[in-house]
Amino acid sequence: MVAWRGNLSFRVYNPDKPDKFGIKVFELCDSSTAYCCNLEFYTGRTVASSHGATFDVVNRLISPYLGCGMTLFVNNYYTSPDLFSHLKENSTLACGTMRQNRKNDPPKDMTPKLKKGDKIVNILTDGTLNYIRFMDRKEVRVLTTAHGANSIQTGKTNPVTKEPIVKFEAVHQYNQFMDAVDRSDQMVSYNAFKRRTLKWWKKAFFHLFMLGVLNAFLWSFKLRRHQSLQKSIMEGKINGKRQRGRKRKSWLGKIEETATRQINECCEVALNREEWRRTIASNLWQETEQR
Repeated sequence: MVAWRGNLSFRVYNPDKPDKFGIKVFELCDSSTAYCCNLEFYTGRTVASSHGATFDVVNRLISPYLGCGMTLFVNNYYTSPDLFSHLKENSTLACGTMRQNRKNDPPKDMTPKLKKGDKIVNILTDGTLNYIRFMDRKEVRVLTTAHGANSIQTGKTNPVTKEPIVKFEAVHQYNQFMDAVDRSDQMVSYNAFKRRTLKWWKKAFFHLFMLGVLNAFLWSFKLRRHQSLQKSIMEGKINGKRQRGRKRKSWLGKIEETATRQINECCEVALNREEWRRTIASNLWQETEQR
């Protein structure tokens, strides 16, 4: 949300945000680094497809990454069976909480009322969708194509009963990977453009500018610091040739070269200090004569 209280036809109001009035921005962020991969400004109502406006927004944002085998985590504003089935057909998994009044919601005979501690797992559309319902403080609904009905230990214990906390794998990963957009907004807000202006596009421009600065920071100080085979392949650094220059030697290799022995033999010889000194001195003398 880009804060804006002036007159604007596509200004929105959200009471749950720190800035109640502003320009809405849809973002697609990486779950591990909060790197913004794609975004779209809301500019008012448009003619939506038969699947709905939220379906169209998600499809436009994730279209460059379809077929890459990734997993998308969304909140209940976007989750729908039609969207998850479409992503599954394009080799993209998805997981998210679901509203009760969503279009193509499961029939009422599959959604009976739950009591405290009840858990129900329904399989929809030939096993491609798992609809998980359980009662915590209130009823929780999770729709997923990336997880089954299995439960895992979270690594935490109940402070009262001292027993390990067990959750559905879908719920545990949803809590783990869902806060990428919030972390991105938090880091952008530290250096947000606070100057008062009568031009809404200036607010939008500086939001994009600070988002670009954040992406540059994440790329240079987080992504580039961690070397991996996948990152090297993506950057095209694996070309099948030996690197230029002389190969670097480790300090253990230098000891083996100077002593003309293996490192385990050097450790045994080093126990006798006099013999170790004679070995090093003779080898250094031979190298000096060769030069």
